[in-house]
Amino acid sequence: MIKIEKNKAIDLIVKIEHALEVWRKKRSTVLLLVILLIMALVSIDAKRNNAAGPSSQSDVNAVLSGEKADISEDIQTEERVEISNFAKIFAGLGGSRALALWGMNSEEARTSATLKVPAEFDTIQGAIDAAVGGDTVYVAAGEYKEIIIMKNGVSVVGEKAETTILDGDKKGNVVTFKGLDDKDTRLENLSIKNAQENLSGILIENSSPIINRNIVFANDYDIYIKGQSSPTVQRNILEQSKAGVQIFNLSEVKDSNPIIVDNLIYGNKKGINLYNGNATIEHNTISFNSAYGIEAGATFGVNLVNSSASIKNNIISDNGSCEICSGISVDAKSKNVNIGYNDLWNNQLNFVCFGECVMDETNRSEDPFFENGLLYDFNLKPDSPLLAAGSDGQRLGARL
Repeated sequence: MIKIEKNKAIDLIVKIEHALEVWRKKRSTVLLLVILLIMALVSIDAKRNNAAGPSSQSDVNAVLSGEKADISEDIQTEERVEISNFAKIFAGLGGSRALALWGMNSEEARTSATLKVPAEFDTIQGAIDAAVGGDTVYVAAGEYKEIIIMKNGVSVVGEKAETTILDGDKKGNVVTFKGLDDKDTRLENLSIKNAQENLSGILIENSSPIINRNIVFANDYDIYIKGQSSPTVQRNILEQSKAGVQIFNLSEVKDSNPIIVDNLIYGNKKGINLYNGNATIEHNTISFNSAYGIEAGATFGVNLVNSSASIKNNIISDNGSCEICSGISVDAKSKNVNIGYNDLWNNQLNFVCFGECVMDETNRSEDPFFENGLLYDFNLKPDSPLLAAGSDGQRLGARL
């Protein structure tokens, strides 16, 4: 009878459980793979036992040292052949993904996979939990009422932002990135709404993901960035919230520079709000926000300190509905605020700076000639003066 050591049995059980988690939609395939694995282990152990020869200690001692070496070499060769044959069968049945999960030392086996919702997993979170770094969770069009916690290196991509809806149902931050260091992790092509009161559509804490082509709305904060985070927030529509982008820290944070580029930010109380933060803000259209278009270190209920930003190639228009509201507002404690190649138009006050600001003659104040700003159509008409007015020769504002 072949005996399997206890630690080998435990390791085998863990591997089987992991495989079942990932391949739960393909139960018959998983069962066959497990059977093949057990058969391979039994075969290898049997060959080892047969090759050992006589069982008595005296008989073993009688074997010449040279013969021992030959037997050992033969066993190792046969084991390699068995494992190689098993791996070929396993891969042929679609098992290369499982080989990677089981810690095989083959980099070629560690290929990325696409996990499909709802075809393979009932929930987005279930697919994220089963995924490993480099995988993509693909979400088909539909409405999903859940909140999700992102995993390092695992991207979530919807079929189309307008039709793939993630509804937080007021139960928390709808999407959370926390402590993730993979800068290639993406959140893409989703509508994200209904965070719990005072929470966010997307919370990014000590993480630097890519937030691309989403529609985020009806949250207290559409995107909330804190800690040592340098995400890229690009080509999103951010609307109907207290702040489109909130960069907020209780104390100064170094080595953090969110990049906010090519976003359409409108209909919020604040377009972009920085509190003890730093950001690169380029090629955004920030319009029809009722309090501030960009608030960099401004006082609005709390003291906002130590903010800095590079603000370039934006259209900042029609913001503010109070006597002190403005397109860009910078408080006395803010430093290194560089403002160039922006169009500041029809704000309550276009620009207010009490801190250290550099605003040169490349900025302008001209009607951008939106197709229909009142109906939130921010495409530029053919006769707009902003079509090639950027520092890069491109149009000002978001290039969605």
